[in-house]
Amino acid sequence: MTGTDFRPSCAVLLASGKGSRTGFSRPKQFVKIAGKELYRHSLDVLLNSPLIDEVILVVPRGFAGKIKVKNSKLKITTGGKRRQDSLLKGISRLGKNFNTILAHDSARPFITDAVVKSVLSAAGAYGAAIAAEQITDTVKEVNGGFVKSTLDRTKLFQAATPQAFKTGHLEKIKKLLAGKQDFTDEAAVMEKLGMPVKIISVGRCNMKVTEKEDFTLAENLLEKNAKRLNRRR
Repeated sequence: MTGTDFRPSCAVLLASGKGSRTGFSRPKQFVKIAGKELYRHSLDVLLNSPLIDEVILVVPRGFAGKIKVKNSKLKITTGGKRRQDSLLKGISRLGKNFNTILAHDSARPFITDAVVKSVLSAAGAYGAAIAAEQITDTVKEVNGGFVKSTLDRTKLFQAATPQAFKTGHLEKIKKLLAGKQDFTDEAAVMEKLGMPVKIISVGRCNMKVTEKEDFTLAENLLEKNAKRLNRRR
């Protein structure tokens, strides 16, 4: 099996969260940052990727009509109560049989073509793959407010997105997503099925915009990236 086994592939861009921690009057993914709404930074990368054949954008109820992007690869649907419900609704909108599904959080605007290719290729080779950042700080396991042990940080990664998986077990995956058990990411579903999940280390360049303060930092980085790209042209 090679990393080319992921085609055809689709992407589900999850943009249906409330983003209440930012304190904005509307969901954070629809707040402008570095010239365009937060979700657009990820959406543009996915739509322009030659490796992605279809993109499903999952938005909050009432927001589908606000999306002005016109692209033959794009479909829009509304999300559910939980993240996994939104993923399931996105998967349900797939227009044909895909070999690989890539899921990404719209709150991570620093997704790149290189990361998309690496995650998809690894999913093609191993069945599932996730972008992640290796933990560099010392991590403690705590019990009752006291340190119980020091964990081996060389074995610890902070999971991020994009995450991708082959569709060979899609019906089992959909059944788990629809169930009562909560899964915080796609990798947890793969773990439940006993599938190997390959780690793609992406370093610190893939920050998630969570708090209001994150917008300032992310905007500065996005603007710097844009200037660097323009200088190369």
